[in-house]
Amino acid sequence: MAAGTFDAGIYVYPWDVVGDPAAAERVAGLGVGYATVAAFYHATRALTPRHPGHRVVVAERSAAYLPVGPAWSHLLPEPSFAASFHATPRPRVSLANTGVDMATLPTGTTGVVVNCWNGSAAPVEASVEAMGEVVPGRGHGVQVYAGLLGIRGMGGDPEGLARVIADVRAAGAAGVRIYHAGFAGADDLTAIGKALADA
Repeated sequence: MAAGTFDAGIYVYPWDVVGDPAAAERVAGLGVGYATVAAFYHATRALTPRHPGHRVVVAERSAAYLPVGPAWSHLLPEPSFAASFHATPRPRVSLANTGVDMATLPTGTTGVVVNCWNGSAAPVEASVEAMGEVVPGRGHGVQVYAGLLGIRGMGGDPEGLARVIADVRAAGAAGVRIYHAGFAGADDLTAIGKALADA
């Protein structure tokens, strides 16, 4: 993959960003191209370590959290936005990411995010291979992205993130998605930013 074409983004939750005027700047400072806000989410109890107004949020019901606000306008998608599925290329498997038959992805799908939380590039390799079987030459324009953990307390290895990014890139990933960045402490955010800068 040519230098400069690697795509990096992070996932955040509405309660990480809504009401925090510094959130967009903090995310952009990591060197990511955008943040994906979980605009629809189930009931939960969540930590928000850097939010100026709260440290714990309790969402008692599933909800839609739109819009996210003008501070995020430079990170929001274009009107014809990318549609990615969180999936595994094994159709008969249902884990954190549902199994899909790559040949049945809806028209307009631009990406598949595969779970690489354990640091292995194998899901990327399998997905790229499955895309190539759908239509030779990497499928029907669908990119494969590696979903990674960068937060120490959630099983991630922030210091090892640069190695994992290099591995998934070599396996054919078009980019990475860093999960649960809103939970990251200062040291983890620094390590995530450095790993992305080195990618």
